[in-house]
Amino acid sequence: MYKTSPSLAEKCRDLRSKGFTLGRIIEAVKLPKTTVYDHIYDISLPLEIKEKIKREAIGRLTEFNRKRKGECMFGRVVLKPKGWTPDLIFLAAHFIFDGEVQSHSCIYHNRNMALINQVGYLMRKVFNLLPYNWLNKETGVHRISYHYVELADYMRSKTQELKRYINSASLVERKIFLKAFFDDEGCVHFNKKIS
Repeated sequence: MYKTSPSLAEKCRDLRSKGFTLGRIIEAVKLPKTTVYDHIYDISLPLEIKEKIKREAIGRLTEFNRKRKGECMFGRVVLKPKGWTPDLIFLAAHFIFDGEVQSHSCIYHNRNMALINQVGYLMRKVFNLLPYNWLNKETGVHRISYHYVELADYMRSKTQELKRYINSASLVERKIFLKAFFDDEGCVHFNKKIS
């Protein structure tokens, strides 16, 4: 441990009693953080200074979040394909029908595990993302979700664009869209009485 003279220890305690933060005391006395802390740990900051520090921290976080609005945090990269591919049409259509795109996440619900797995597989293939999984045991509905701000912004614009694009899309693309619609919203009913 770093040895301090009694006068430096007293100076640390005096500065703390005047409301100096740990960081400001370290700057003033030029001692290591742990050494300063050992001298002042038992002296609390006044409530008004604690409140000021809290307000400043909230202000920094608010400013940081405002600047990165619509972007993922550092290190979380979301691929954003240009144009339309069959896989992207499939995903956007499923998010339109049995899914939802919120401000910060994309969620897909279904009881059919084949569809859940297919959406999960294509999200990994197209965006290189893994889902959060959840099962409602009462209803049997599975949910996979992706919590990325950039993905949500991208997918929101793609689902809106798909509604316009599908009218002029190729026959193959229209089939993918209609299959997704039927998979999520359709059903088949067989009535034995009708021959």
